[in-house]
Formats: sequence, C-alpha cells, structure tokens
Amino acid sequence: MRVAAPGKQLISGEWSVLEYGNPAIVASINRYVYCDIEENNCIELNFPDFNFSVKAEFKNGDLVLERELNEEEKKISSFVLNAAKLALKYLDECGIELKGFKIKTDSKEAYAKAGEKKIGFGSSAAVTVATCAAILAFHGINIEDYKNKVLIYKLSALAHYLAQGKIGSAFDIAASTFGNILAYKRFNADKILQEFQNTNLKSLVEEKNWEPLMLEPLNLPEGMIVKVIYSGYSASTKELVLKMREFKKENSEQYYQVMNSIAEVTNALIEAFKKEDKSKIMELIKKNRELLKQLSDASGLNLETKELKEICDTAEQLGFAAKFSGAGGGDCAIAITFNSENEKLLEEKMKEKNYEILNVKISPHGVKVI
Repeated sequence: MRVAAPGKQLISGEWSVLEYGNPAIVASINRYVYCDIEENNCIELNFPDFNFSVKAEFKNGDLVLERELNEEEKKISSFVLNAAKLALKYLDECGIELKGFKIKTDSKEAYAKAGEKKIGFGSSAAVTVATCAAILAFHGINIEDYKNKVLIYKLSALAHYLAQGKIGSAFDIAASTFGNILAYKRFNADKILQEFQNTNLKSLVEEKNWEPLMLEPLNLPEGMIVKVIYSGYSASTKELVLKMREFKKENSEQYYQVMNSIAEVTNALIEAFKKEDKSKIMELIKKNRELLKQLSDASGLNLETKELKEICDTAEQLGFAAKFSGAGGGDCAIAITFNSENEKLLEEKMKEKNYEILNVKISPHGVKVI
C-alpha cells in the first residue's frame, strides 16, 4: 500500500497564525511525500533516503526501538517515529489488533529543484501525515472519509509538535491532510498538549474541544494564477520563530499591533476568496506584504530580504500582487495575478534577474492511498 501527502505554500497569515485565534490561508502543493507500508513479522521503519532502518515493538503505549539511534538518525527519524507511535497508540486504545509492518518513506518528490538546490514545501509535515495515514489505512481505517481526515490531522499535529519541540502552528499539517486551499486557525496548543499528558489519546482526538481550530475549504477564485519564485537560498524557520519570541517578549505592544493587523487582512482575504472579488484579493495581498515588511523592520529579523524584495517589487511592476510566503528570511515569494498575459512577462524578468519560477501547482487532494 502506498500513501501520498502533498506539501504546502502559505498564501496569507504568516506569523500571526501562531497566535491564538488568528487565521491563515494555506494551499497544498503538488510535491508529495510517499509512505509505503506492507505486512511484516515485526515493526520496521526504513529511511532509504538516508540509508538506515530500525526495528521496533509497540508495548505499554510506547514505540520501543530495538537499538539506540545516533544523533543524526534521531533527527532524521523523529517525525516518522512520533507519527507511528501516536497512530499505533490510537489504534490500540480503539481495541484494534495491531499488525506487524514494514514502512518506507520517500521525500524526494517533496522538493522542487532550482539549479542544484532543493526547495522544501513542508516535507516534515507531509512525512508525518503520510506515516500516520498509512498506518491507519493499513489497519482498515478509511482515510478518504472526512471524519478520519480530521483524526489524521489531530494525531499528526500532535506528533509534529512533539518531534520539533512544540514550535509551529500546524497549518502545514492541515495542508498535507486536506489538500486544495484552506482557511485555517490553529487549536489552543498549550491546552491540548496539557490534556495530552492527562487524557487518553482516543478521548483527546475524538471528544475533547479543539477550539478555535478552523479547517474551512476554500476554492481558488476563477482565473487566479499563483506563481512561486525561489529567492536562491533557504532560511531556518525554527531559528526565526525562536528569535521572534524574543521580539514578542521585549516589544509585546508593537508585536500584537502588527499581528492583529495581519489577522484582519487575512480574514478579509478569506471573504474576498469566497466572493471571488479579484481587485480586493490583489489589494489585500499587497497590504499583507506591507504588514510583513513592518514586522521585518520592527523585529530586525530581515524577513523580507533584498532578494525577496526584488522579486516582489519586480512582480508588482508587472501587475502582480506579491509577498514572501512562509516565515521569510529566504525561501520563496508568491506572485498573484488574474491576467494570464502577465505570466510570460514575469518569466522573462525573473530569468533576467536569475530567479527561478518553480514548477508547482495546487494539489486538488490531500493525503490519500494511491
């Protein structure tokens, strides 16, 4: 059995989505992580991209490895191990008889290539979702069912939090699980993680209140073209998040002022998407960029780097609305237009300036058996 989970690209809501109750708009991208699972006499986890494997046993609610992993192996396998552990724990608490299996993940397609560089689209989230969904599907759970997609999202979000030290908003988990475009709000992570310590997992994911979690499907407005342009280098999101926490601690009033403004723009953008209000969408993407630039300047984190600025300025001069996508500090910008004639001009200008437009599209589906 093979399961595929798509990557992600953020359209609006960067940084503010980390705060309780604030929305984001996230798109799934046709760069997939695959998880192959087959019956086996024990649990075996394979990481062929990194040339190692490990056997394990599930007992007393935990996944016990047969050998100690080295530091590099721990880092590589943490998302898969946490996803496997929580999926098995949930199945066990449901009274479903656990079977031995061999699992293999493949993340090669989760990257787009720009020259010799690989650009990730949330592969850690996609591998977490793919692993969790594969184990559930292998044990007879229909992962196409919406209710079970919500289950996969919750288990994967918890696994991802545990694997990366409780940082992030899990919008990338939502994109990999549900596909297409979503209006998203994170759950109250502190509350859910506290309950995770004190509640059985089945009850936590099936019965507990995950408010203000929002997973609302949106459609791409007719004629809307989204281009993803690579800045030439990547940034460490985790490092930026930790530095942003310092800025928040020292300048909370300024921090919340910008975050609330980004949330207002994103809420308005969700409504503009629903109404397919083209001019409003363009206006709000530009406003989003201005607010992210304010955050960049105020925090001193150089989120809109000179390369991202050049990409966005060039795109705007050609009639696009543009902004960096994700945490900033490198990686990608998105450029949006409703005029297909602008596409060719953008391709020519970006080529002239040595920036690559990545060959990615919005994935119409989330995690699925293929």
